[in-house]
Amino acid sequence: MDKKYTDFMDEISSDELYEGLLAYGFFAEKLPPVFTAVSFFKYCKTISEPFEAGWNEYITFRVMRNISIPRLMGIPNPFKYQRVCSELRDNWDKLRNHFHVQTDGQSYRVSRIHVRKEYAKSVSLR
Repeated sequence: MDKKYTDFMDEISSDELYEGLLAYGFFAEKLPPVFTAVSFFKYCKTISEPFEAGWNEYITFRVMRNISIPRLMGIPNPFKYQRVCSELRDNWDKLRNHFHVQTDGQSYRVSRIHVRKEYAKSVSLR
């Protein structure tokens, strides 16, 4: 029997979700590996107070395209992104239960956004 969508989610602990999203999910995969949030993740593990709540704009910057036209790019505010990742971690059991209720009776489910654990990666966070 093939794995169901929720089976993949059940393989991920709340702490693994938090680390995966914050340390490795902040920047797009298409960027060179020089762009990483691993050190920010390490810093977030040491703080005792949560970052301030509230709204912030994206951090924007301009990059030059290869056709000499500037392009506006942006990344989320890292402190707000950490809060989102923290909320997902803290409510991961509720989220997984919700997906079980919504999809367990379905024989086939396709999702364009698929949370899964990548076993091939062996990254050390010393």
